[in-house]
Amino acid sequence: MLQNNKKIIFLLFSLIPILIWKITCINYNVSNDIINYNALNSLKDMIFNYNSFKLIFKFLILDTKLILSIIFILIAFNFTKNKRIFYFSLLVGMSYMFLLFMVYLITPYDLTWHLSSSGSRVIMPLTFLFSFFGLLQIYYKREKIYVT
Repeated sequence: MLQNNKKIIFLLFSLIPILIWKITCINYNVSNDIINYNALNSLKDMIFNYNSFKLIFKFLILDTKLILSIIFILIAFNFTKNKRIFYFSLLVGMSYMFLLFMVYLITPYDLTWHLSSSGSRVIMPLTFLFSFFGLLQIYYKREKIYVT
């Protein structure tokens, strides 16, 4: 019971910077141009637009660095067979990719411009994630460590 209380207290303290940031943004009238009240209407219009998905796919999924990192993690998994790390990295990567698709679908700007100006920048964390977990699998295999 004491351990759970420590976790709850830690969680509450970790929310303090977010609350300070939000209060500061509200006080100084700082707003977000992507997430606004019209975001759901924009999503409703864009979600059935096949060309939007095709364009997002072209800029994000077909990025050379991402493809190479996916090939690397697949090769590492083929040699190590560490399913736990592999599935975790896929879960995190797919969640991040889903969020990127949603952000680009609700953008109020021209989709081509938005993707060309930010696509390679936002895909970099995913590339690093797959590369890191590929290296982690190789390290665990080399050190004969198995994650249970």
